[in-house]
Amino acid sequence: MNNLIFLVAGTPAEHSLGTEYIDNKRDFSTKSYNYAIASLKANRYIVGDNNYNIDLVDIPVSRRMNSLPKKIISEITEKNPYAVGFSTYCWDLHIFLKTAYIIKEYNSEIKIIMGGPSVSFYPEEILNKYPQVDIIIPGEGEYVFSDLLYHKFKNLDEVAGVVYRRKDNICSNKNVKQIDLNRIYSPYLSDNFRPKSDTLMIEPSRGCIYRCKFCSWSKNKKLMFKSSKILTDELIWAYKNGYRFINLSDTSINMTEEQLSTIIRAIKDSSVSDKLSFSVFMKYDKINEAQLKIIEDIRFDEIIFGLESINSEALLASGKPPFNKEKFETAIKKLGERGNKITLSIMIGLPYDTFNSIQKTIRYTEYLLERYNRYINFVCSFWLAVLPGTRFEREKNIHKFKFLQRGTPYLIESKYMTPKDLLKTAELIYKETQTNTKFFCEEYFLEVLGQRI
Repeated sequence: MNNLIFLVAGTPAEHSLGTEYIDNKRDFSTKSYNYAIASLKANRYIVGDNNYNIDLVDIPVSRRMNSLPKKIISEITEKNPYAVGFSTYCWDLHIFLKTAYIIKEYNSEIKIIMGGPSVSFYPEEILNKYPQVDIIIPGEGEYVFSDLLYHKFKNLDEVAGVVYRRKDNICSNKNVKQIDLNRIYSPYLSDNFRPKSDTLMIEPSRGCIYRCKFCSWSKNKKLMFKSSKILTDELIWAYKNGYRFINLSDTSINMTEEQLSTIIRAIKDSSVSDKLSFSVFMKYDKINEAQLKIIEDIRFDEIIFGLESINSEALLASGKPPFNKEKFETAIKKLGERGNKITLSIMIGLPYDTFNSIQKTIRYTEYLLERYNRYINFVCSFWLAVLPGTRFEREKNIHKFKFLQRGTPYLIESKYMTPKDLLKTAELIYKETQTNTKFFCEEYFLEVLGQRI
């Protein structure tokens, strides 16, 4: 055993760095990488000194995989690391659990750590069910992981925020220190982390004031904003290191005027805003004259509006406000007239949405593309996934949700849509992508059409 630790993450194969995609049809979910493990590494000394070396492993994964490839596992085990940490999400949990089992079979002394949304909501259950997992770090991990290293994986009762196995007992430590985004280190600025991607993800804030039931972001209710100075430095770093596309990874950059002002000030202070292409999420119903004034000198190449559905009953059941056609189109028009480009997302499978109501949403997007064509990049259609820890997961019996138990938990049936209805919807949307160059769907639609549910 040595002082080496591997931090492992899996990116869905269709969104991985190795996936080819069409540049002029840029989708905010393509060519991604894992920011979380880079942040853990950058903040490894934030609690105190330690002598661990950390290697990052970020590879494409597919639901049809049972574990990481033998070659990757061998490369990890041959170096006989002290610990292997897995950043888990719904698409890779089963893969990493099997990989952890294989690693433990090779050497039971290697510590297995897990974090991320798929283990954060039910850590005790995971530890009880899977003896190959030693420690879980629920929620934000920078302080907790560094504290774990500082304590050399010993005296775990002194490490706040870990859930761990002690012989036959599962122990859970509370009193986690609240993260301050301005007191943790940027992986770009401090570690010179250079992902091999043409798009750089920058995190302006954490937390969300919204309560969308399909989203696990809503678990963190406290908003934390990064200072404009750090954001400015990250943008300057991005430009100097050859990045031209910036994804501001926020649930929405205009949740508050204070938040929006901080981000816009950072962009202006960087003095490279005219050389960078920005992709951001915004809430259309928050856009008013005051917000338009704040962003008047900045042009976004992609402002993502989560339309999801025009069925107000479906939106209310999803924790979103009813659809307001006037506000929605006014936001598109006013932002578009100022040189911004809009991307619209819709979601298939929401409660109370049927084939007919989804068809109405699609027809409405066709109308938008015809009327506001020069303002809209494209429409992207997503399939509802009943994600771990979300309110939809807790309400699965109410809505009679049935979903995949392996990989991303995509919906396969509900009270409102039979499998045949979903297949019919997939056919409708796929046909739309073939006849409309500004209409996209994620890969799972093709799986449904290929009857590989």
